[in-house]
Amino acid sequence: MADESVATITVSVAAVLREEIYKQVATASTNEFALEQSWMRLGQLLATFEANECWRELGYTSFARFMMELRDRFKRGRTQLWAYFSVAKFLLPTIPAETLEAMGISKAMELKYALEKQQKTNSGAVIPAEVIAAALCKQTTGKELRAMIGEAFCQKDDREPGTWYDCDGFYMTAEERKEYAACVKMTILHLGLKPEMEEHQQRKAVYMAWMQEYSGTHSAEVYGTAQPENEPPQLIGAVDEKSSVG
Repeated sequence: MADESVATITVSVAAVLREEIYKQVATASTNEFALEQSWMRLGQLLATFEANECWRELGYTSFARFMMELRDRFKRGRTQLWAYFSVAKFLLPTIPAETLEAMGISKAMELKYALEKQQKTNSGAVIPAEVIAAALCKQTTGKELRAMIGEAFCQKDDREPGTWYDCDGFYMTAEERKEYAACVKMTILHLGLKPEMEEHQQRKAVYMAWMQEYSGTHSAEVYGTAQPENEPPQLIGAVDEKSSVG
């Protein structure tokens, strides 16, 4: 009887944590800094959920199965969700949860990448306090943080140069989503992308293919022989507003 009571409490606690995860994914703020904190908070919840095997108490066959449910239920990328989880799981033993949440997901990812790389040659490596302090400072940019980490660990950043580009979202009807999914699948097959390729890399390859195909087909029709100026992308409303000033 006592065992059943403990199991009921455990399931109850697991269910509460799952609801927190659902809410965190569903209500992430659109404010840039709050969004950073929200995804870091989600990573912490997922790490707690996995560490306590809450997925088992709630009848999932594995933690991965629960992550697949989140992906499908909230239309989030699998790679994105696992990235948030892995950052929290890797850093929580040495950096407090409140500190990670305060710095946000992007800076926490930078710390994870550098520390993981450093620990391959020095298992006892830790992130210097001054680097953590810099990560907590809102004025510190990702580029500045990478430079500080590189200096502290004598590391060279060997990642592909560039910055993360987040395409603003929009709503689709069920039919539009079906057409979109079919087009993505067709493009992936046509490009011959490998299944083991990271999801964000697949997404980039697909979008770049669409962009280049449309540009190559219609650029001369729209611009003639003149080349368009290399300006930041903007929608027609922003163009109209800008042109009407004065």
